[in-house]
Amino acid sequence: MTSAPISAPLTYPGEAPADPGALVLGAEVFPLRCRAGRWVADTGSGTRALDPVLAAAGAAPMRARTPVLAVGSNASPAQLVAKFSAAGTPVAVPVTAVQARGLAVGVSAHVSVPGYLPATPVPDPDAITGLHVTWLDERGLAVIDATEPNYDRVPLIAGAAVRLPGGREVRGCQVYVSRRGYLADGAGVPLRLSGQAGLIRQLLDRVPGLRAVAGNSPEEWLTRTRDPHVRDQIRALLRSAGMVRQPAKMA
Repeated sequence: MTSAPISAPLTYPGEAPADPGALVLGAEVFPLRCRAGRWVADTGSGTRALDPVLAAAGAAPMRARTPVLAVGSNASPAQLVAKFSAAGTPVAVPVTAVQARGLAVGVSAHVSVPGYLPATPVPDPDAITGLHVTWLDERGLAVIDATEPNYDRVPLIAGAAVRLPGGREVRGCQVYVSRRGYLADGAGVPLRLSGQAGLIRQLLDRVPGLRAVAGNSPEEWLTRTRDPHVRDQIRALLRSAGMVRQPAKMA
């Protein structure tokens, strides 16, 4: 398993599972496949239907889970393990690849505690974006909600749709939307999430006064943003530069 972005911020959003999905169970990651419309897990003891694997781990079945679209690091098994471990909760989360229509992956107008610029969804009626869905039970929702203090978990906007690789729509899908807004260029076009080092350099070059606050390199940015006052100053500079747009209403 690769490093979690929470401990290696420049790797954000982290490595997502290979298609069509994976089951993150404890500290292990098992491939998932869809067979005749049902999910099966390729475990060390062979291929088994997903629900019995979850039941053997004392976890909720798929019918008791909420699909949550992951536009950032929540699709990374390493990040999920880190978040659940920090909460003292066993992790048992299926993660499946999807195609999301009507949404693109933008950049939230804030700096996370680890120092990366996190993702947020932005409406784009023409977008077809390859993403992942995490299937969370009540305990899992509580764990992830607690790690997303700058976000609201809401239903998808009208017109957006999420489909599994076979074309079946994922109904009742939710998504985390940043309360801080999203970053846009001078023409108001939302920035797209890209590699953290390049994104940080882009902002350092573009935003007046940012180097004096956040340093001259991504590495110096990470050191300085350990200070919450620096993170607040960066948000203020982004607003002053006219780069912040209000959060898109998802519901």
